[in-house]
Amino acid sequence: MRVGNSIRTFHESIIMADIITLTEFRDYDDLPSPAEHENQITSAIGLATSYIEEKTGRVFELAEEPSPSPSPSSNDVVEILDGKNSTRLYTRNAPIVAIIKIEYWCGNAWVEYDIITTPYSFKADSNIIYFIEGHRFVPGYQNIRVTFEYGYDAALPNDLKLACYLITKHIVMEAERLGITNQSDGEQTFNYTHAIPKQALEIIRRYKTTW
Repeated sequence: MRVGNSIRTFHESIIMADIITLTEFRDYDDLPSPAEHENQITSAIGLATSYIEEKTGRVFELAEEPSPSPSPSSNDVVEILDGKNSTRLYTRNAPIVAIIKIEYWCGNAWVEYDIITTPYSFKADSNIIYFIEGHRFVPGYQNIRVTFEYGYDAALPNDLKLACYLITKHIVMEAERLGITNQSDGEQTFNYTHAIPKQALEIIRRYKTTW
């Protein structure tokens, strides 16, 4: 599946976790249970999630239980980034909830930044890591390695869910307008990105990854 292409298959299988559930869509739409055309709605939710994640450059997930140890664990993600001789780094995943360690490549090995001599922190609800006392990350290509934990604590933000609902509703209505119904061949396609609701676009812009 090519995220971001305006011509998309309506009944593609969606593997990633969706921003809203079918139940949440029903709640937003004040629909009785079970809702009509559940398969189409579920597929539309997946397409809306793909659209949002492509436009923001982020995958939206809940944080796992924090590791009881400061050592790297299966809960951690590792990203290798470019050092740009700046006081800040921008991770691909967000929001950051804990930094395990930051390292730089010295030419033959990874060397950990000492948080005592070069103290660093992160901006809440963001993908921004920064040096507290104005130190700068060593410039280079893929020479900074960050091990950290990220994700939302209990639930995804309500405004993000609203944006996903608005886009899902738009996709469903566009499909109905074009007469696309639940078919087994999976070949029905339609253009849905030309009129994404303005409110949804404004919300999405607030979550766009900073680089």
